[in-house]
Amino acid sequence: MLRKARLAKGLQQHDIARQVGVSQPKVSEWERGVKTPESHHVRKLIELLEIPVGDYFDMLTQVADPVERAIAKSELSRSEQDVLLTLYSHFAGRPSLDNVQMLRLPSEDASRGTGTD
Repeated sequence: MLRKARLAKGLQQHDIARQVGVSQPKVSEWERGVKTPESHHVRKLIELLEIPVGDYFDMLTQVADPVERAIAKSELSRSEQDVLLTLYSHFAGRPSLDNVQMLRLPSEDASRGTGTD
């Protein structure tokens, strides 16, 4: 999907790399599916390549792994989720909390509670 979006914009991998703040080989790895961009890179890619909202959510679900998605969808408070995600990130070596932040909607804080009561 990234390659198609990049080509549609007439950009080279090095153009994307420079604007996102990574190396050209990193962009190549993302396009080939060898590695997945971290959440802060996904946001920059979406803005730069003007990826449609539907495709944006498809990309987000690829960033977060099944454990991260399960925690994010749980009935736990936001603070309880954050604790689990922080622990999971240490074991999995992933930026789990950052990945899930992108899956959360702003309205979730109000409906679920922040756990600071």
